[in-house]
Amino acid sequence: MQTVRRFTAGIQLFDNIRERELIYVDKTDLVYQLAHESQFVFLSRPRRFGKTLLCSTLKCYFEGRKELFTGLAMEKLETEWKKYPVFHFNLSLCKNQYDLQGITKELERQLRPYEEEYGRALTAADLAIKYLPKKDAEYIIFAYNTRAGVYLHLADTTKAISDYSAAIKLNPEEASSYKQRAQLYYEQGRFDLADADYQKMIDLKPGDVMGYMGKGRNA
Repeated sequence: MQTVRRFTAGIQLFDNIRERELIYVDKTDLVYQLAHESQFVFLSRPRRFGKTLLCSTLKCYFEGRKELFTGLAMEKLETEWKKYPVFHFNLSLCKNQYDLQGITKELERQLRPYEEEYGRALTAADLAIKYLPKKDAEYIIFAYNTRAGVYLHLADTTKAISDYSAAIKLNPEEASSYKQRAQLYYEQGRFDLADADYQKMIDLKPGDVMGYMGKGRNA
């Protein structure tokens, strides 16, 4: 007997749709394109046009939840499935706040759980970097990249670059660390350093599209 799959009426969370095996129109190729070809995105579509579902899909993607994308275009496009801290602020909860102080208080309330979560992440990464034996370089590199990601979300790009550089020093053949550091150099206007990292990506993997795209925008 064939199982009848339900429509997603009223369900706006990507993980909920996928876990319940509801009907989903695959647009994850566009999500991948959005994530890799854009720096800042402003979604201005009207109500009921899928903004919440799109943001939920991006959240699951950046959290590295590969299992949710099985059978979708994203499964073939993404090869690394790195995990990033994701901050989600619901501004609709500020609609009853009528002054800057009230809005600030609400945003601080929403920020507090992230401060607690990523504060623990920093502590764990610090301990890993400090106490893991040198022979476990792979895990130390992971700790450096994890801590760099947390620093990025705390807007501390100097420390993030430092940690990506430390990861590169441990394994100069890992292209992903060059990619992350190059983006930060680019945002700082340090285009010569960004170009050097993009070139290294190309040297490590001839034909690396992101490496050529990075060099192209700096030209």
